[in-house]
Amino acid sequence: MNVRGWFPVLLAALLATTALPSSAWAAITCKSDTGEPALTYVGGLSTVTIDPDVPDGTVLAKRSGWFELQQPTSITCENVAPEGTLTIWEVTTGVDVGQNIHTTGIAGIGLRIGYGTGQFYPRTYLYGRDIWPPNLSYLSLEIIKIGDITGSGTLQGEVLKASVPAADGFKWWSVRLRSAVTISPQKPTCKVATPAVDAFLGNVQVSAFDGVGSSSPARPFSIDLMCGGGHAAGLLQVAATITDAGNPLNRSDRMALSAASSAKGVAIQVLKDDQVLKFGPDSSAVGAINQWSAGHAGNGLFRIPLTARYLQTAAVIEPGTANGRATFTLSYP
Repeated sequence: MNVRGWFPVLLAALLATTALPSSAWAAITCKSDTGEPALTYVGGLSTVTIDPDVPDGTVLAKRSGWFELQQPTSITCENVAPEGTLTIWEVTTGVDVGQNIHTTGIAGIGLRIGYGTGQFYPRTYLYGRDIWPPNLSYLSLEIIKIGDITGSGTLQGEVLKASVPAADGFKWWSVRLRSAVTISPQKPTCKVATPAVDAFLGNVQVSAFDGVGSSSPARPFSIDLMCGGGHAAGLLQVAATITDAGNPLNRSDRMALSAASSAKGVAIQVLKDDQVLKFGPDSSAVGAINQWSAGHAGNGLFRIPLTARYLQTAAVIEPGTANGRATFTLSYP
């Protein structure tokens, strides 16, 4: 009798289980009316020059204000419980290292994003069936030192997102930087150590050449800079352009001899790392024609090693003086 007495209880439990509406077991699904998440861009940050020796926790740069929704959309979620569905806002640059500060992939640099006075992401909220991203959002971005800063880096793209975890992490809002933010330790400033640079090619015998296109042995010279005022971790990128002073429109890899020269049938070439340089305009603009990289300078003497040589340009070389003059323009992208 005791054994048979269990069956009505088990049957009732089975009936109660199977009697639940099928919608209670359906997964939450969300969709955007545009097929894309809402999108907000944060601008106002470009280059952040920092002192790596400040204490950890120092706010190195901050951008806050009201930012307009750039890609409006509406989100609809199906099979949402009466109490709503959980959404979460979270910083996407890296892990939380405490005090709502997240890593960024740049050594020693963290990011904290706020949405109110003393309020920071991550944040959770319950929404119903429909989600309407705000047309204006108040955001505060803080770039913070979190450890040893050993070099430069770039922060770009998405920094914050909102999603629905129960809907396979459906992302309905994305906050992105409008442009890449370069974070760099204080760089040095430089000046030319010797305004006039002499490149002496020596006395070259005509027999050193064996036909058009042949060249004399290259002789070394250098452009020297004295740099200072930078941090040990900060390096200054140096770019240069060489201009033919006798013909500023020259864009070839050879410079004609000066009018006062008496030699014929040769031209002058300048090389860096055994690569022949082409001449360009007297311009310090980034990306100027035939501009080339001279390397990265720290504090102290920065030397740009170059060589020069004669190039045979005619079948017959007439001996004599063979001089030329070029100018160098340096820029610091």
